Amino acid sequence: MPAGFGAVPPGFNCQPEAEEEEYDNGSLQDLYNYDGTTNWYAQASDKCFSIGGTLPPEVVNYNCDDSLKMAGINMTCDELQKLFEKPDVGTPSGIKPPPLPPIPPLQHNCDSPTPEGYNQMAFQGKDIIYIHGLQLKHICERAIFKPGAGSNWPDHPYEFYFGYYKNIANDNWKPHIDYFLTGKGNLNRYLIVTYNCSQKADVAVHAVLSQIREAMETGEGVVADPRDPRKKECFGRNYIIVSTSTGSLVGDVALSIANKTKTDPSLQSKYGNIGLIADRCKGHMAVRGAMSGSNLATILLNTQIPAFLAQKATLGLTDGLYQTDFSFGTNRNLLLESILYDLVPQTTRIKWGSYIDDVPVPVMTIASGHPKSMLIPFFFKVHPGFDDGVLSMDCSSGRIHGSTIHPSQYIATSPLKVFDMGIPVLRASCYYLDQRVPSGGFAIASTPFLSLTGMVQPVAGVLPTIQFKNHFNFVQSPAEHVLPQKSSYFDCYYWPTQGPNGPSNYEEVLAVSDPSLYSTGIVSSAIIPQMRESLKFLAIYYPAIKIKYRRGIPVPTVYWKRFYIWKRTYHKLKDNCMYDCDYGYKYLFKN
Repeated sequence: MPAGFGAVPPGFNCQPEAEEEEYDNGSLQDLYNYDGTTNWYAQASDKCFSIGGTLPPEVVNYNCDDSLKMAGINMTCDELQKLFEKPDVGTPSGIKPPPLPPIPPLQHNCDSPTPEGYNQMAFQGKDIIYIHGLQLKHICERAIFKPGAGSNWPDHPYEFYFGYYKNIANDNWKPHIDYFLTGKGNLNRYLIVTYNCSQKADVAVHAVLSQIREAMETGEGVVADPRDPRKKECFGRNYIIVSTSTGSLVGDVALSIANKTKTDPSLQSKYGNIGLIADRCKGHMAVRGAMSGSNLATILLNTQIPAFLAQKATLGLTDGLYQTDFSFGTNRNLLLESILYDLVPQTTRIKWGSYIDDVPVPVMTIASGHPKSMLIPFFFKVHPGFDDGVLSMDCSSGRIHGSTIHPSQYIATSPLKVFDMGIPVLRASCYYLDQRVPSGGFAIASTPFLSLTGMVQPVAGVLPTIQFKNHFNFVQSPAEHVLPQKSSYFDCYYWPTQGPNGPSNYEEVLAVSDPSLYSTGIVSSAIIPQMRESLKFLAIYYPAIKIKYRRGIPVPTVYWKRFYIWKRTYHKLKDNCMYDCDYGYKYLFKN
């Protein structure tokens, strides 16, 4: 029992014991008049969100170099980090890029009204265009001469509309669509577009814009519910892009280029006069989007990287499906001519940063970080700060960051209070080590004020960050980067992360910072009451004496007083079986 808390009545024999407990305090809106934005935390007075705690031996005794050696990587952490500062990625082999014919302007300017009842569907019933992420499978199978994998855009359109690339894109998106769209009763029409990851990003953009134009003009590739009276007619008069990974980069650049063709003669001569494609788009939901590239691409292209590290990067980018050695010869030339060259962060920022910064529609980010890769110390230096195994959260949160090795960060009121005492110690240690910055700060997720588990962070100050224009944070979660392929979503777990079951998906956090997103209907205000406060703590309840007056007579009365050993406060979205993308389909683009 803590000393100095007064005597207890004689003969009182109850001995206090430490008890770990969890409480749900209710809606943040009811508790604090929370406005649905993370700006609230900057003005919030000290509400004693965190108390006490200890750093475990896994953190105190952690040595980066020793951890790399245990993982079979014969390099120091400093040596590994230097490979990302000024990478030698070589130069493309000199293969002439394919001529890209101008995309014909849209001719079929019909207007088919949205059927009654569709405003209750995802995105208020708007059409959806899906853009897949990096498919390293394209390059791996090109290296072994698999039929179809050697076909290029625009020479072999069949493989993109019906064949090899289309089949891979359909397989990639099927689990997602089956669960989040059709599985939830949404009847939105949709189109899955594809591109060849063995070609550069400008070719990918041309392929995607061509397929969108064809779908708008003829309905090619459109999937419509049999009950939809419109069938495939007038597709895309109002549409939303849903993308993931590299697809978010391609989607942003495609919209920006389409918009610029209205005023830029050089882009118009290359891509055609296709401004209507941008005008008809009402928003972009970027799920773990590669807006500023990935250091895994740097590894694969870096001439200084040992072959075994290139193999680890290949495994990471293919979710363990391929182990191809791309470090030399013909395979290396395949990489230099592929979209991976555009994904080296330095290249992404220089070549495509201005286009991403000029995207004409609101881009809502769904970003994630998880502890799976933290168990492989190699990733501590590959991705700065929190990451999802492939992308840093700076990247997937749409932040412009000038360094590949130093994440956006905040200064903590107490480093001890950054450690999450309310989750298993191994997982908490992995998060803490990944979040810790050598300068003494701590990396931020989509917001500096809430961790990936929803724990309120002890923020004393935030170092300046810059967001790409028209890019806004929406939800952050502890999900893996790669879309599930062999497993279903139906177990309410982010299944690939931290062990066989992963963390239950009750840790999604609302990360909106701009209140205008609610007033314009880009984000439905109905999500605000879903943010709730819970407490996890370890406490001792000890007896104390309080004087109560009964009929004017003082009577000593025993009551139990709580003494915190540690406490952590969590602010999370309340639905325990909704994934981060569920919130996007339910609450985004209702305008």
